[in-house]
Amino acid sequence: MTGTDLTERYAVHELLTPIDKLTSCDVNNMHPGECIGRDIISVSTGLWFDLAVTRTVHIDAAPILHRVPCLGYVFRETSDLKRKIVVLGDTCDPSSIRDLAQHASLLIHEATDAYIPMEIDRNLRGDKKTPDKILQNTIRKGHSTPSMAGAFAKSIGAHKLVLNHFSGKFPAPIPRRNDRRGAVMAEIERQASEAWGMGPAIAAYDFLRIEIPGSIIRSRFREPDMEPSRPSESPALPPLTSPPSHKVLKRRKS
Repeated sequence: MTGTDLTERYAVHELLTPIDKLTSCDVNNMHPGECIGRDIISVSTGLWFDLAVTRTVHIDAAPILHRVPCLGYVFRETSDLKRKIVVLGDTCDPSSIRDLAQHASLLIHEATDAYIPMEIDRNLRGDKKTPDKILQNTIRKGHSTPSMAGAFAKSIGAHKLVLNHFSGKFPAPIPRRNDRRGAVMAEIERQASEAWGMGPAIAAYDFLRIEIPGSIIRSRFREPDMEPSRPSESPALPPLTSPPSHKVLKRRKS
């Protein structure tokens, strides 16, 4: 936690497996504005269902592979449109969320590093790294390349793909640029699109808006006999009203 004082009230919810130790929450040692959160236990398959529920949207989550614990979220629309948005955190392997993410209307996937040919940007070849070397280094750091993002999008049959989390060595993406900045982002999009094979991937930029048409979405994880995520047996906890954090540090006074 941090020492920042927020003007709004908030709660921190923990996502736990059945073998995790619960983090104590002393009501006398909470941050200003903090409310009591919930401990949410995963189902036997290690997934969390219905972390937050509104009249039209349910939120599920699954762990994805990174150097530290990280999550992917699935936002499922329960109205007639049946849209599904999958948002992944940092990852080099999100396969544990693959079944839950099937037929996503929109997948948001990181693309931290990429090989950029010299004819596109001479500055990014100064270290003389090969495509294979960049791939190995990216995975070693727990991240993905555009091609990895495209391959995962293909494996789940995603209808739209947006890339984010670009390395600081790349110029910040700005739409409709015909200069070096635009050429580098276009190459990153090309690599992801080629691996995806279902349309043009989009490199995210500030204030990007994506139109998502409705579609029929089915998921085997929503069968009636599927066990829901359950809160721990903590007394008098308030209803869940916001998406949880994966882990919360033990609270302490600053």
